[in-house]
Amino acid sequence: MEIEGECRGDAATLPLKLAAIAAAIAAGAAGVAIPLARRQRRLVKSRGGIGGGGGLAVGRAIAAGAILAAGFVHALPAASASIAAAAPRGGIWSEFPLAKFAAMVAALGTLAIDLAGTRRHDEGREEKGNQTEAVRLVIGSPGPGERSGVIRIVGVHAGAAAHGDEEDASHPRHDVASDHIPGLGIASRSVIIGLSLGASQSPCVIGPLIIASTFHQFFEGFALGDCISQALFDRLKEVLMAFSFTVTTPAAIGIGLVVASTYNPDGLTARIVEGILNSITAGILIYFALINLIVADFLGNQRRTTDDGNRHLIWCYISLFLGAALVSLTALWD
Repeated sequence: MEIEGECRGDAATLPLKLAAIAAAIAAGAAGVAIPLARRQRRLVKSRGGIGGGGGLAVGRAIAAGAILAAGFVHALPAASASIAAAAPRGGIWSEFPLAKFAAMVAALGTLAIDLAGTRRHDEGREEKGNQTEAVRLVIGSPGPGERSGVIRIVGVHAGAAAHGDEEDASHPRHDVASDHIPGLGIASRSVIIGLSLGASQSPCVIGPLIIASTFHQFFEGFALGDCISQALFDRLKEVLMAFSFTVTTPAAIGIGLVVASTYNPDGLTARIVEGILNSITAGILIYFALINLIVADFLGNQRRTTDDGNRHLIWCYISLFLGAALVSLTALWD
């Protein structure tokens, strides 16, 4: 990926960053509002996973492919190029794959945050004496006392992935402890992605990241809104939580813009900051696409055995590859 020339410069990146702020606000607000509107007005009836909520499931599949491609094809190569340009020749940093290492650490760190949120939620349920059947990620065989094919999804997306009708006993439902909304993972991911967008000086990276961050913001917002709607907060608290989420990524983009203005955009500091932030963003996007979207939908499907479920699964696979292909092809113009 080219770092110099037309793919670098403040004049080209500022309009893109302003567009990213507007897209993040719109996507976040829409994502949070849909589950709340569904609860209030019953306008939308959807079920998580491939088995239900057809339009939403296909949309999630397209988003998963797009986010995965943004992480692998755009953010990670750009991070490697930026760090390589800043690394001293002949030193360890010119030989060690720092960008890929940082992406791996970011993915593992995101997993740790999600696991902590899930553990806190489970402990909250135990304290209340009102535990429900959770969705469990099973690699191989189910655990003691668990039926085959049940998936446990860590983090806030468990609520969105396992949400179903009250009367549908065949589809496990995720209840959310009202005082244990796992928002830390959402906030940290949104801040890092926003900072990376704001600090980047490469339009070739910012463009795909806008697509990925918009999808990310919408589905993170949808998952959070789903949790809020189940927790039954008072109206003021719901509004404050929704507003806080909606402005987190735009505020982080603004902070990144300010930070980027304090140093030479073509200097070593700029390249190192961009490289590290892009690496972390790549790890977060890859984790989010694989775990929160693909695993939640494709492995969490409880209706794969039906003919309709199989047809829907095929469409979702096609949508997944379509989203990945479209965003990957934009690398040809980098």
